[in-house]
Amino acid sequence: MMANEMTNMDRAKAYVEASNARDLERVEAMFAADAEYVSTGAGSHTGRKSIRTMMDNFFAAFSGLIWVTQDWHIDADGAHAFDFVMTGLNTQSGEEVKKAGHERIWINGDGLISRIEVRA
Repeated sequence: MMANEMTNMDRAKAYVEASNARDLERVEAMFAADAEYVSTGAGSHTGRKSIRTMMDNFFAAFSGLIWVTQDWHIDADGAHAFDFVMTGLNTQSGEEVKKAGHERIWINGDGLISRIEVRA
């Protein structure tokens, strides 16, 4: 599938795929310059660079992070939403981490992520 043939659902799923691959360069390129990222665990971040810094710190704090997703759907407000279970290893304590949550991703007219909301 050519990039311009991707649906917004494909783009949202590609974001999770890139996150699971720890490909933060690819992840960063998926965000609009003025994107917002709001998370119960990681706080609120505005702007592609701020989001990238948060993600660099988050991925440094955990190794082997994997998000297993289910129940992908589009909410009435246009968010591409899914439930997830995130697993990994805390690099400081060595403890295994397992968190369930719900994520919502909005894609703008340019095919870039404009907002993400995460509840975990």
